[in-house]
Amino acid sequence: MVRVTFFQGTCKAFVGNERSDAVQIARFVAAMLVVVTHATFYAVERIGSPLGVWHFGEIGVPIFFVISGLVMVLSTADTPANTDGACTFLLRRFVRIVPLYWLATAAKVVVAVVAPGVVHHNHFDPSHAVQSFFFIPYFNAAGEVRPMHGVGWTLLHEVFFYLLFAATLAAGRRPVLWVSGALLVLFALGSGLQDKSAFVTVATSPLNLNFVVGMAVGWLLLSGRSTRSWVIAAAVCAAAAWSLFGLGAGLVLAVGATVLAFAFHRLAPVWRPAIALGDSSYSLYLFHPFVTPALVVFLGKWLALDPLMTIGLACVLTVGIAHALHLSIERPVVRRARAMLAARSLA
Repeated sequence: MVRVTFFQGTCKAFVGNERSDAVQIARFVAAMLVVVTHATFYAVERIGSPLGVWHFGEIGVPIFFVISGLVMVLSTADTPANTDGACTFLLRRFVRIVPLYWLATAAKVVVAVVAPGVVHHNHFDPSHAVQSFFFIPYFNAAGEVRPMHGVGWTLLHEVFFYLLFAATLAAGRRPVLWVSGALLVLFALGSGLQDKSAFVTVATSPLNLNFVVGMAVGWLLLSGRSTRSWVIAAAVCAAAAWSLFGLGAGLVLAVGATVLAFAFHRLAPVWRPAIALGDSSYSLYLFHPFVTPALVVFLGKWLALDPLMTIGLACVLTVGIAHALHLSIERPVVRRARAMLAARSLA
């Protein structure tokens, strides 16, 4: 029996589940940071915006990874550490991320084939398309490890993390210690390598250490540590990562966002709109590269709005469109996939 004594409402919401209001808001913030950064990039690339690219929003990715590490620990607290538990874990994760990613990747392939002039990055290649669908890392023409649908590069890290997590469960071990150790060792080994394959680049990336921080926070929550010891440990992890691994302010802010999210997990009704947008954060992340560039061109070129207004309005409209896609596509698809999984488990 898992001992849940610290932030009980939050922990109980996670055990056997993957959702809490606070985390949904944190997910929306992370996705929005990425969208704003990309909107500024599209504005520079497509309408010649003099504002430049807002790189600060790139911290959205470390925040996503910290949240992922935390959620995996809390949501598997009652999952048995055996092959059945590992299979259940992987199936649940793939049901959640794969259908929508495949849909986005298929859309990117269709656009790249039908209207190649519209695609500015990651042009169509049959072998690359196949690798993209199956999360197999490869170097694109620009020498980057990116699938056909460019933002899917973060899912390469997520899937690698999931596979390590599942392998540890299958081996009868609890993942916090063993997966953290594996990621730290891989990072240390990779720092001494010069010519890395695409897979090794993903496996040894310093970004994977964000999963370690997230798992550590999840362990602290489940272990019933006091608020003080939890915050101190999170601060120490962030400072150590910053000084030793060069992850910088992004990781510090990622930990800070997690701490704030759980410190205020009892949210007032006024936060419900933000929670709803957090529910659609995955759709926002996956589909904004289709929507935001088109909006930037329409608003900046056709309507001749100034760059700042173009970027702001494009981001707001993108959020609305992504939420509509979540309600009309993502939610029904995930429900259907979960129903099929449940029917299979009962068969």
